[in-house]
Parts: sequence; C-alpha cells; structure tokens
Amino acid sequence: MKKIILCVFLSVPFLSNAQGNIHHHNLQFFRYQFSLCLHNNYTLKLEAEERSFLGFRRQSQYIIRAGGEKEIYKNLTLGGSFTYSNVSNPQDPDASYTSISSEYRPSLYLTFKNQLSKKWAWQQRFQQDIRFFEEPKNCYTYSNMRSRYLMEIDYSINHNFSAKLSDELIFNTQNNKPVCAFEQNRISLAVHTQFNKSWASEISYIKWFQQFSSGNEYYDKNILRLAILHKIVI
Repeated sequence: MKKIILCVFLSVPFLSNAQGNIHHHNLQFFRYQFSLCLHNNYTLKLEAEERSFLGFRRQSQYIIRAGGEKEIYKNLTLGGSFTYSNVSNPQDPDASYTSISSEYRPSLYLTFKNQLSKKWAWQQRFQQDIRFFEEPKNCYTYSNMRSRYLMEIDYSINHNFSAKLSDELIFNTQNNKPVCAFEQNRISLAVHTQFNKSWASEISYIKWFQQFSSGNEYYDKNILRLAILHKIVI
C-alpha cells in the first residue's frame, strides 16, 4: 500500500510540465482556522487567510471561508462551504498599478480518511466549486464550475508532531475554454504541531503550478504558509 501511494505522489508532478511563458513568484500565507465541534459529529468551520508576496511587498489575495461538515459514515465526511476572496491584479509584486477583483464561491466536498497503521493515515477529498466573479456595477456573474481532488498521506511522529504530504489537482469544468480544463496542481509538505486539545499550528511549503486563462502562460509559485488551528469541542 505504501509503495502504491509513493508512486502516485512521484508521478503527479509530471502533470506540471508545460510549454509556454512561466511566471515565477514567491509568496507567504498566514491562516487562522476555527473549528467548533458539536454533537452528532457536526462541525462548524471559519477560516481567514492573508496571501502576500514574500517580504510583504504587496497583497496577493485575501480569503474568508465559512462552512460546516458532518461525518455521515465511519471515516466518511460530507461538507459544504462558502468562500469570499479579493484578488489583486495583476499578480505581479512589482506592478505600479493594481485593481481588486472579488469572487463568491460555494463548494461541496466529500472526505474519506483511512488509518493505514498506528503511524500512517491516508486521506482523499473530492470537491466541487461554483465560481461567481465581480463585474462592473457591483454585480456578480457565473463563471464556471471547478473540480478538485486532494490526496494526503500523514505520518505521526509522536503525540505532538506529525508530517503531511499532499497533492491537489484542480480542473475547470463547464467552461467555454476547453484549453483551460487543467487549472492547478498544488503539492504541499507540512509539519503539524499539537500544543494542546484546542490549539495547533502547521508550517507548510507549497509548490503551486497554475495555468493562465490564455492556456499558454503559467504561474510557478513557491509558498510558505503558517496556519494557526483553533478547535473547541462542545
């Protein structure tokens, strides 16, 4: 089983090989995630994330996400969320002029977790986004649907520390531009630290490869992310 998982992770980066103009960026993300665990396996979630170019040169994106989920079967969770984001355009840390575009994004997802052994765990998530972008006169129009598949392997080092390796593939669906069916590939390596029952942190390195809407230009992003995780159980 471990050999199969390793082969999957080693093969996915080759999907990022592309011909065209590639823009290289270095960014830093700061995230706060709050989880309220209720009775009957219900969980409410609230998340805020600030994304900026390395060295706080300029904001890249700001995201607020709210949602909830329920464990509907052993190791199987159904959830939904609503995301609001502001994106600075152009995505260039040296740009002298910038504008802000906003997006509303409802999502549904299904997460499957499998404990392979005492130390190893395997997780998959299937998610569908519906994207609405801001237009002139403060109105929002439907853009496209987006399908996402996340796979993650966790290794528990001890009671307080664990390591995570994940990869997420993102595809545009119901889009009028079929050349842009592939949108993103995000590979992440993280260290999770559990301070107590309520507080934890994650430090991640993310390799983010993204295709422009033109189909022949790409972002190649190196990202450092610090996440503060806060959980309350009722």
